[in-house]
Amino acid sequence: MVTKHTPAPWAVYQLADDVHTYGADANKWIVTADHHENEICGVVQTIEDANLIAAAPDLLEACKALLLLVPRNKLHPVGYTNGKQDKANDLARAAICKAEGI
Repeated sequence: MVTKHTPAPWAVYQLADDVHTYGADANKWIVTADHHENEICGVVQTIEDANLIAAAPDLLEACKALLLLVPRNKLHPVGYTNGKQDKANDLARAAICKAEGI
């Protein structure tokens, strides 16, 4: 499935501290793309949430890349025991499905 989200990079942008322009949203955070030309989502209450949202395309790409390196049902590499690799694979697959609306 081809992901149809706005291409990365996404960035965090803090709205100006201008109540006349932004009202209650003054000094809050938004996530943007295309050098702040396109707003990805509305106002975000905390910088931590904004950073997580802005990282979403990169995290999706990282999950896909990692699954290519460690396919399911292969011998576990040194250091992985007790199903840790399978759990990591399952978490990555679940994150990809959530991101792609599957």
